Amino acid sequence: MPFDYDAFVSYSRTDWSTVESIARRLAQEAHLRVFVDKWSLVPGETWQDDIEQALDRSSVYVIFIGATGPSPWAHVEMRAAVELRVNRRMLRVIPVLLPGVDAAVLSSLPLFLKAFTWVDFRKGQQDETAFNALRRGIEGYAPGVPGEAEGVIENPGRSSLGTTLIHSLLPAIDFQDRPESSSLSSIWRDGPRSCVLALIGIGGSGKTALVCRFLQRLPSSGFNHKDVPKDVTLPAPDGVFVWSFYDDPDVEHFIRSLFEFLTGRQIDDQPARETTYEILRLIGRPSFRRVLLVFDGIEVVQESRDSEGEFGVLRDSSLRHLIRLLAQGGFGVWVILTSRFPLPDLAAFHGLGYVAVDTDNLDEHSARALLRSRGVRGSDSELAALVRTFGNHALTLDHLGTLLHDFFDGNASRISQLPPLGSARGTARAE
Repeated sequence: MPFDYDAFVSYSRTDWSTVESIARRLAQEAHLRVFVDKWSLVPGETWQDDIEQALDRSSVYVIFIGATGPSPWAHVEMRAAVELRVNRRMLRVIPVLLPGVDAAVLSSLPLFLKAFTWVDFRKGQQDETAFNALRRGIEGYAPGVPGEAEGVIENPGRSSLGTTLIHSLLPAIDFQDRPESSSLSSIWRDGPRSCVLALIGIGGSGKTALVCRFLQRLPSSGFNHKDVPKDVTLPAPDGVFVWSFYDDPDVEHFIRSLFEFLTGRQIDDQPARETTYEILRLIGRPSFRRVLLVFDGIEVVQESRDSEGEFGVLRDSSLRHLIRLLAQGGFGVWVILTSRFPLPDLAAFHGLGYVAVDTDNLDEHSARALLRSRGVRGSDSELAALVRTFGNHALTLDHLGTLLHDFFDGNASRISQLPPLGSARGTARAE
């Protein structure tokens, strides 16, 4: 089951001001999605069912313990609900000690809480060591260095990852180079060790074609083309994983396949959320080699304009959690993804490990080159006039160039013989 919240917060009302301060930091500084009843529940409506649903949609149960102990409800219904989910491997638990907790409070805690590693804020709610431990615990790491958690995957990556291609990533026919190609190469060559680079544009803007050409030029990518030489200035990746969400939108299958690619081990009977955490612990190791992941057509798993959720938000929380953490940078992974929709989940990470490239509009040089590749003849000024009239969207110009070639001998000056732009639509309505 996917999760919508990174953490479910349980607390006693007497500790509210301290808990709210810490929860706000988790949301605003760590960019975690935190369920707090006062932030999420509607006054006047029944809340027990909402709490149960929120638990099912949360990855971690964070229970704050102050001078008076846990919330009274945590001793009865909450304890039963949490224990059930923990036993089914659906939930992790992080107890948090607040200022004022003494030995008497600790000795009175429920036994199931004593089995977990605590985060200690007893020195004060501004304790950065405690905050880092809590943040890292929610993200799935041990406090301190990412990837050193107990039970982390021992194998930090196979000796040879190679290339894994899941379904199709169709190469472009008659690909025309564009400035975005240079951007991809320069960011891979000179940019950060890890990055999420999103190519965003409407259908037909050339996103997949750009990725294919980059892979064809990238040494040791597993993508080769007889007419495309490898760019020896580009560092070779230690592994390439390509997934087309157009062909397989099943996120659970995606997570399992990525885990198998990285570790060489199959995994079947484990929730996607736990597999996601294992992946993050693995790739978070400083020694992890440089791996390239390509996620094509991710709009298939994003909220559309017609859905109830926020436009562009990744619907599956396991995938959202994975990509959002990768966009923070600092991992041994470089991600290229393509989408028709913006990615509001990643907006906060611009300048950290997230780069967005708009592919909707071609520059004039690329637009003229595309028209010429389709057999259009004419001067630069004539072709530039076509671009001004019809726009610089790649798919539009592709169709325009084909039309001029097939019916007007490729002569750009004969564009005036085309019917007015509105006449075809008018004819369709008349029919």
